[in-house]
Amino acid sequence: MAEDEVTEEQLAAIAAENEEQEQVNYKAPAVKSVKEIQDLDKDDESLRKYKEALLGSGPTEAGNAACVRVLYFVNSQKPPPTS
Repeated sequence: MAEDEVTEEQLAAIAAENEEQEQVNYKAPAVKSVKEIQDLDKDDESLRKYKEALLGSGPTEAGNAACVRVLYFVNSQKPPPTS
């Protein structure tokens, strides 16, 4: 076995280290619509212009928009497929 190859025991130790869960104290804020966010500071003209520059002056409702989380899993022990 070459010196730079990883043994099964080393792989198992690395996997065990990566499985440990870190405690996260983050709490997500309450869900608000774009309209609610825009209305928070509607009396502040400079902030309204800044938000309009970021969000645009289009419709304030997103309709049927969805947020999607994409996860990629890589199996480092299996070679990639060849065509």
